[in-house]
Amino acid sequence: MTLARMLLGVCCLLPLMAARGGDAFRVSSPAFHPGAALPASCSRGGGNQSPPITLSGMPAGTQSVALVMDDPDAPAGDWVHWIAIDLPPATTRIPAGQLPPGAVLGTNSWGAARYDGPQPPSGTHRYVIHLYALDEKPHLDPGFARADFDVAIKGHVLAEATLEGTFSAAR
Repeated sequence: MTLARMLLGVCCLLPLMAARGGDAFRVSSPAFHPGAALPASCSRGGGNQSPPITLSGMPAGTQSVALVMDDPDAPAGDWVHWIAIDLPPATTRIPAGQLPPGAVLGTNSWGAARYDGPQPPSGTHRYVIHLYALDEKPHLDPGFARADFDVAIKGHVLAEATLEGTFSAAR
């Protein structure tokens, strides 16, 4: 790649970064590092408490934040452990076991509108927390299904941030 082409790329990206505040949308947790094991307190059999979450770099124009925690390694396919919409755009932290006021819970794969933590049948599974910055509030009733969530956010995602952890059945 030539120097001129690299400079052209940088010049084109700078306005985009400035428009979004210069920071990337990120999610982290003080309870575990990316790729590391989730604490036992987050598991379905060890306290069933959602992990604390920290958000940063919220894109300009965000009207609402949505959250999904799923297990892509589940034997029956993607397994939803936690799903919520209408988190306020000013949210920077979500304490363990809580959601911000006004958040609306959807139905997880166990059929309950709540957080249900890891409980892999065998081996080690990955658990991915997805945060979506949306340009509008989805209009879904409490207990909504994942399929309805996917339709509601389509075309409205300004940015997505993910955090992956693991949990083993042997714990």
